[in-house]
Amino acid sequence: MTRIFFIPLLLFGCFLFLLYALYPQWSAHQRLGKEILQQQELITQRQNYVAQLRANAQDLHLYQNDLQKIQTTFSAELAAASLLGFFSEKALNNGLVLISIAQQAPPTPTETQDIAPFLSFVLRLKGSEESLENFIKDIESSAVMAQVSNIALDFKEQEQTAEISLNINVYY
Repeated sequence: MTRIFFIPLLLFGCFLFLLYALYPQWSAHQRLGKEILQQQELITQRQNYVAQLRANAQDLHLYQNDLQKIQTTFSAELAAASLLGFFSEKALNNGLVLISIAQQAPPTPTETQDIAPFLSFVLRLKGSEESLENFIKDIESSAVMAQVSNIALDFKEQEQTAEISLNINVYY
């Protein structure tokens, strides 16, 4: 009878000993497995991030090449003739009559050491104040970097229009 109780107790004791001996190793294995999965996810995220950065760098390099190709097609300075056409087109689109346009002499190098190079024009226009306002807004919203200054208005009461004189500096 003692054998009948002793054998199951011995088997149960062995089971508890194995459980006591193996469970810490098994739980450590499970914990390491979870950490490895987290590290693998982190690595894949970083690899995707690096791949995206490389793709962006390659795109920027291609864009830089395209910009250099475009830059070589333009001259180093803006052509005065194209600016004359630009101003006459903007004046016409805004209901102004271009009376005259003259390019001023460039400033001396000592005056503009810290300023970007520019071309200076004097425009004489004829039209209403609203047309002038639209003309200035149109120039400011265009791709040409221009600064309008020295606006002078001379009203003609018989014609209800003004003769407008203004200076425009176009930076390049």
